[in-house]
Amino acid sequence: MSLKKKRTMSRLYGIIGALIISTMGFSQLNEVTIGYQLSLPQSAMKNGCYSGHGLHFGNFRHFKYVKGFSVGADFGIGSYASVSHPQQYVFRDGSITNTEAVLSSSLYYASLAARYVPFSRKNVSTFIEVQGGYFGMYSSIFIADPLDPLGCRALENRNLVGSGTAYWSPGAGLQILLNKNPKREVHTLTLGTRFISGRALEYANMNRIYHNHSNGPVQPSLEPSNGESPLMITFINVATNERHEHSVAELYTHPLRALQFNLSYSYRFGK
Repeated sequence: MSLKKKRTMSRLYGIIGALIISTMGFSQLNEVTIGYQLSLPQSAMKNGCYSGHGLHFGNFRHFKYVKGFSVGADFGIGSYASVSHPQQYVFRDGSITNTEAVLSSSLYYASLAARYVPFSRKNVSTFIEVQGGYFGMYSSIFIADPLDPLGCRALENRNLVGSGTAYWSPGAGLQILLNKNPKREVHTLTLGTRFISGRALEYANMNRIYHNHSNGPVQPSLEPSNGESPLMITFINVATNERHEHSVAELYTHPLRALQFNLSYSYRFGK
């Protein structure tokens, strides 16, 4: 990321943070939000990253003297892959070990947000928003012990892969008023979409599972090609005490690009 872009992002986060702090003393209504969220990878992230499903939670404060404007925080967590696949490892002496690899991949984010609803008193209104925060992805890979007591075993049964990046996100959507005569309490339904952009992330998946792994001594992992490289895990043959590396999944490194859709319920209350 260029120095100019870093400064721009820092200013954006600073402005949103200042708005949230200032609104604590001048806000009138508090709003809590919960909803379903769908994340669709875009650009290079379509390689190895499936659609993510999860929940998001938000808390917003509304200004007394600026109708329709609110600032707050938004949090989300979800899953983009859960795969269980049999694995077969072949050694130089011709012996074969069968086991199973289980991959669970999740995503999460935390952000500051500012939103403006120009027609907040109408039954249906559009809105625009901007968010900035931290987005992370992580995977847990579990290698089961083989049925053969003299077979090949992973030196580590559970391996974690994860990384994160700062991101920013413009968005828009519709706000639907659910109660007809809102006074101090307001119930709304929100349909929104936003585009998430950030620096490169490393994430794992099992798009190509190799049933017959190459055998031999431990070798260094392959260099990434087009943002993709095998995830190598060291195994040991119990009978011969020989160590090997086997590919159990793929690692991807691509800039964060995703399109998010959310359906949310909000409850607004206050003085």
